[in-house]
Amino acid sequence: MASSNKAAGAPPARSGNGEQALGLAVEIRSPDFDLTSVLRSYALEHLAAKLLKHARRIQSVIVRFEDRKRARDGLDMVCRVEVLIPGQPPLVVEEIEPDLRAAIDLAADRMEEVVQRDVERLRDERRNRGRKIVRNRKLLH
Repeated sequence: MASSNKAAGAPPARSGNGEQALGLAVEIRSPDFDLTSVLRSYALEHLAAKLLKHARRIQSVIVRFEDRKRARDGLDMVCRVEVLIPGQPPLVVEEIEPDLRAAIDLAADRMEEVVQRDVERLRDERRNRGRKIVRNRKLLH
């Protein structure tokens, strides 16, 4: 049975029809297994703590959990986090671990780094817009 926060077949809402975690619109999907409320709240709290700094830039966060039973090496719990920033392609991080909490921790840590890097890149692009660098590294306005 699939566990989802949205009605089946409903188009993705821009306002973030998922759960709210400290100002972040977070949608959690678990099509392969029923997610306990403890794991759901753990994922919400951990991701919110990592991404709260950039909450005003983030449109929504989508978390998907999968159970890959056919993995030969025993690593079969997948946590895939997708962050949507308006005007940018989605930022996606996927972690595979035997323990779902470990996968959540690693994915949240990596997503924090990815969002920080993307926000800094956007900030630098805006600051440098309209400036030209000439051959001798002088800045022209």
